[in-house]
Amino acid sequence: MAQDCRFSRGIVAPINASRPAFTLPSPARTLFKYGPQHWFAWPGTVSAIASPIAQDPWQRVYWTGEGKPRLTAQDMAIGTDGFGPAAGYDLGIPRPDTPPVVTHVDGSTGEPPPDGEAPAFDDEDRLYIQTYVSRFGEEGAPGSPSQPVLIERPGATVTVRLMQPSTNTHNITHTRLYRSVTVSGEADYLLVAEVPISQPNIGMRRAMSTARCWKPGIMTCRIRTCRGFARWPTASVPALPATR
Repeated sequence: MAQDCRFSRGIVAPINASRPAFTLPSPARTLFKYGPQHWFAWPGTVSAIASPIAQDPWQRVYWTGEGKPRLTAQDMAIGTDGFGPAAGYDLGIPRPDTPPVVTHVDGSTGEPPPDGEAPAFDDEDRLYIQTYVSRFGEEGAPGSPSQPVLIERPGATVTVRLMQPSTNTHNITHTRLYRSVTVSGEADYLLVAEVPISQPNIGMRRAMSTARCWKPGIMTCRIRTCRGFARWPTASVPALPATR
């Protein structure tokens, strides 16, 4: 009598037996296949998903179930034992806790007023806001604006002290600084620069690209940069001051 056989295809074929594929380094309740040969293992119940971006160059994986939602990437996902996730970051990019601070305005720089124009005609009350950027290029919401500073000469050199995160659990590598501009009733934020998060200060004269804030202080601030639009729901950005 034939035992442990299959007859579904009209022939007698043996049923393959199971065999161990790998040995876990520790007991696990949740497994997730990562790539062709690696596994993620968690001791508790976790929900994991691969990046929804097609051909994600970082091969990111996101998961929940261990407190804050987290993510990992291919350069830190697999540990020395061949399993993961070996390391990860908290999902999302926080806003700066404190506003940037204008430390100096060089009154000897900038453009003097044309002949016959009152010196105060082109005076400007300016604000600065700051955002954080991850190594994946993800930009967070803006922090609170700086105190208004009077710029008496267009193009004057302004030095701003940037705020650094107290703890970096979100893989923040850069920060972006924006400045306010108000012309003929139109209020904009201009991208001044993107610098490494380790840089404490920045001095600048001109902005790089335009950024528009729609209905400041109400619901949404939308920043236009060379990389497209970044929408910040419920961003707390005040109405910009008018040019004097």
